[in-house]
Amino acid sequence: MKLYIWGGRPNKKVLKRFNNSKLTPINKSVIVDEAYSTIKVLFLGNSIALHPLVEDFLPCKDVRGMMATTPDSDYVHRLSKMIVYNHHVNVKFSVVNIADFERNFNNKIPTLTLVEGAEIKKPDILIVQIGENVSEDEIKDPHNFEEKYIQLLSLFPNNKRIITLPFWPSKQKQYAITNVAIRSNSYLVDISHLGDGTDKQNFASLQKKHYRLHGVASHPGDIGMQHIADCYYATINAILY
Repeated sequence: MKLYIWGGRPNKKVLKRFNNSKLTPINKSVIVDEAYSTIKVLFLGNSIALHPLVEDFLPCKDVRGMMATTPDSDYVHRLSKMIVYNHHVNVKFSVVNIADFERNFNNKIPTLTLVEGAEIKKPDILIVQIGENVSEDEIKDPHNFEEKYIQLLSLFPNNKRIITLPFWPSKQKQYAITNVAIRSNSYLVDISHLGDGTDKQNFASLQKKHYRLHGVASHPGDIGMQHIADCYYATINAILY
């Protein structure tokens, strides 16, 4: 079998191989002291946030963000712990893969059925990491994408919203999502510099492992996941401060 080790943005054909099955949301808590206040966080993302098991995840058999080596190494778990231990609070969070919305936004009206199974539906902090699976051809005119994205955000009022520029850079997506942030009064976090190839350590291909499934090595590895968490934390740290 041919092995693939590479970084950089996967092409559309490769991306279609991921996020194809409906995945049960993950609900977890990081409780350090019952006397502390608790922050509720809802993560809406794609394979980078949560992905079903693939052969290359083995020997660890727990679902997690692709391609962290363990659940504790993905950006969701790292960020939650950074919040807990630096701000002396507890965190309860839900992680939902909404890649189907990314790929089919033209044909879908976002509703709360997207987060069915998530315990956190009224978060204090909403983090939305999507865009990687959005077709550039479908946002040459970004109007509909922006409107559907804003409709998605409006499902979760009265919180601090953080939305993300995609891990793999795209001019069209960057402008469209920036406009969404402006129109929706959301914080904007840019992680596109992590996936542009400037620092190849951000890719799973640098984890000294031969990947059999084409495209997985282009996803963030443990180092990339930490850097994504750092980007989010810079904003959340200011919010909580």
